[in-house]
Amino acid sequence: MIRMAHEVFISYSHQDQAAAERVCAYLEEKGLSCWIAPRDIFGGEDFGEAISGAIQSCRVVVLIFSSASAASRQIGRELKLADDNDKTVLPVRIENVPAIGNFGYYLGGAQFLEAVDGLTEGHLQRLSGTLENYLRQVPAPLPPTKAAKKETALPRAEKINWLRSRRFYAGLALVALVSVATALYVRLGFPSAGRSAALPTPVNVRAKVNPDDGQRYISIAPGSFRMGCSDSDAYCFPNERPAHSVSIARTYWIQQTEVSVGVYRKFAHHTGAPMPAVPRFEQRDDHPVVNVSWNEAYTYCRWAGGRLPSEAEWEYAARAGSIGPRYGDLDAIAWYGKNSKGSTHAAGTKSANAWGLYDMLGNVWEWCNDWYSEDFYSKSPSGDPNGPAVGAERVVRGAAWDSYVWGARASSRSKAPPESRAIVVGFRCVRDVMP
Repeated sequence: MIRMAHEVFISYSHQDQAAAERVCAYLEEKGLSCWIAPRDIFGGEDFGEAISGAIQSCRVVVLIFSSASAASRQIGRELKLADDNDKTVLPVRIENVPAIGNFGYYLGGAQFLEAVDGLTEGHLQRLSGTLENYLRQVPAPLPPTKAAKKETALPRAEKINWLRSRRFYAGLALVALVSVATALYVRLGFPSAGRSAALPTPVNVRAKVNPDDGQRYISIAPGSFRMGCSDSDAYCFPNERPAHSVSIARTYWIQQTEVSVGVYRKFAHHTGAPMPAVPRFEQRDDHPVVNVSWNEAYTYCRWAGGRLPSEAEWEYAARAGSIGPRYGDLDAIAWYGKNSKGSTHAAGTKSANAWGLYDMLGNVWEWCNDWYSEDFYSKSPSGDPNGPAVGAERVVRGAAWDSYVWGARASSRSKAPPESRAIVVGFRCVRDVMP
């Protein structure tokens, strides 16, 4: 089932549910589409993921503000996510309490709708009118077309801007023609339907197509790096410390992109494995596959002649020589909570790292082979570490389309049970030897 985006997200504390539901019902009577928990959470859906996706896909957040919501950590997280995604917040104050601390920070510039003496029909009308005015805003009109040539004379400055815009659209047309030509070339050069797109690879990097799954892999040479919290990173958590030197002794090959829906379908066709559940958002064949457990990812990689990467191999490949928290500007390299609009995106649409690897940060978290341990770094060997010998949860790395800024970092670590599936988790494989 694909969830439709809503115009308004209703944020409220459990104690204020009656007021929130009244606001929601009134707005929907006026034709505004609202998202409210628990009504709009699917059966079996993760609560946090549902909230995150709804905020990212809405246009406005309406906050029912009271002493209960001001004390709620969950409401604070919702406001943080709204702020990260540049969402407008319209607070409705139903109790005479100040917005202080983090609430003061997030709501400092907001105009409150004051309803401290009781939420009346007049308050609801005012809120509805404010929302309708906001949502009625439309983008600036496009430049005049050739058919509209009888317009009155434009001032010189406007004519210049119009001419520039025509050049802009001509440039877009040229880019489109080049893209079509490139696509035809790729299709002729790589006729096998299961093979990966010919994404750019740095000229000094070795790349080969894996004959077992038809995907492009990048050769990662042996070397050493600093694993864990970067010196300049203000967001590090205890499980990323201490930073420590790690040596990778052998060359390995890692998939240039995360395993896609189309490639996983090829695997399912050949092996009889089931396709994973379809997420609530639209996924094309070139999007990374999600809802795949560690066990299923492990099986796929074995079929592809390889394995899942160790946590150290993953971070070494992600950093590609970078010593900072990220290998580039976050918006340029990753689909994450602020720019993803609540879904995965096709591989290769963000910039690669120095070794030609795409989406090492963002899009989906990636399963690693290692068992997870909170304090493993304090006792990790320096040479080719492979994690603890036993555990209850496996490591996932790299953040996803719904992640906060502090999650999308090269050293960020998380975990999940190996049998679990999530709409934010996928994987990529490595091979020790490439034919």
